[in-house]
Amino acid sequence: MPRHILRRIFMRDQGSGITRSPSASQAAPKKEQAKKQNLKKFRRSDLEVSDKVGKGAYGGVWQATILESGERVVVKVIWPDVDLDPEDAKKSSPGQHRRDAFKREIEMMKRVGSHPNVIGILGATADSTVIVFEEALADLHVVIKRQKRSLKLSMILKGTEDILRGIEYLHSIKVAHRDIKPANVLVFKGMTLKIGDFGLAREFQDENMVVRNEVSTLWYRAPELLMGCASYTPKIDEWSAGCIVLEMLSGRCALMGRVEDVCDCPQATHFNFNRDQLIKTFSLVGTPTDSKLLAKMNCSCHFLSWPSQRASLPELVGSLISKERIEKDDSPNVLEQDVKESKAKWMQLLDSLLVVDPEKRKSSSEVLELPIFYHPEQSRSETPSGRKEEEHKIFRTQSVPSSSSPKPSMSKNLLLQPLRRISLGMEKLRNSDGGPTGQQ
Repeated sequence: MPRHILRRIFMRDQGSGITRSPSASQAAPKKEQAKKQNLKKFRRSDLEVSDKVGKGAYGGVWQATILESGERVVVKVIWPDVDLDPEDAKKSSPGQHRRDAFKREIEMMKRVGSHPNVIGILGATADSTVIVFEEALADLHVVIKRQKRSLKLSMILKGTEDILRGIEYLHSIKVAHRDIKPANVLVFKGMTLKIGDFGLAREFQDENMVVRNEVSTLWYRAPELLMGCASYTPKIDEWSAGCIVLEMLSGRCALMGRVEDVCDCPQATHFNFNRDQLIKTFSLVGTPTDSKLLAKMNCSCHFLSWPSQRASLPELVGSLISKERIEKDDSPNVLEQDVKESKAKWMQLLDSLLVVDPEKRKSSSEVLELPIFYHPEQSRSETPSGRKEEEHKIFRTQSVPSSSSPKPSMSKNLLLQPLRRISLGMEKLRNSDGGPTGQQ
């Protein structure tokens, strides 16, 4: 579609407006309540919309430009939108549930504020049908899928630290994200990772939150939810972070349960149970034997008779941390003792996050104190220039075609285009990024 037509898409002014948030780079983790951002209004006519990059249950995600500044951004637009989804809009309307979901996310983003490892909201229209975010290079799900096992250990560690610092900040301001997964982690310049999609996020005062419905995406769902605990804590985010660390190391999700393997029990505590997911979880971290822990699990009738499983995580980590992989981080002449120590540190990291008992699972703040995050000497790949090289290597690929993009050709210029497909968590997919997403 010609750009002059695209530019007219948002010329229908509905009297709405946007305000910029403070620069994320100026923020630091806080131990007190974050102050709500005051967002200025932003008119639809201030935006030039281009390619559509995703669609979910509540809206579409589009690339756009703020005309006044020329800044490239990403917008979430409620579905169906009269201008952007004209055919769909003839058949149905957004409905109050979608409008309410957009309003909740805007309020949550205002509540969260600014942090270097949290996606920045630039604003939203007054009618809450359009949300504008800073533009990312890609989401982590796409990067892992493309790179498989070729991500450098130093990049994985940097990404892990970014995710944990984002979670640490959220929990410090009494916000549980509740849907941490690669598709909701965005990659920015310098290979900085930021947590996005706050559609399922929840404020808490008491860390013990009551289970009322399905929580989080299946493949990243904490075991206490799968086993039917009546309450859960913000540490479900730490479990999900551990799953992402393992996925970055292995190149694929380690716990891909079948989404249909659920029970028919009517109790709310059974809503998060999934037999296949729990079997895979026990296979990875071992079958729990603590009677006090198991006594809290309302789905114990479904799994107590299962054969006991030994944790396979140590063997898996041992196979993923090799001498050759360590040497890829510009560390020549690696000794066997170095490999052994590296394996031990990665195992300690995962052993702190992937813990069945939430009371024994470490918080993000505690995990960030582990020896693996102590860097007395940086390898070249850990420096800003090294991260820039890695960024260029990862995104030195053909852009994902869209309905308005040119078809792929063998042109070298096209092959140098950065990866453009991003996700701000609008996808509520069952198979591509981790099974069904929990309900609000």
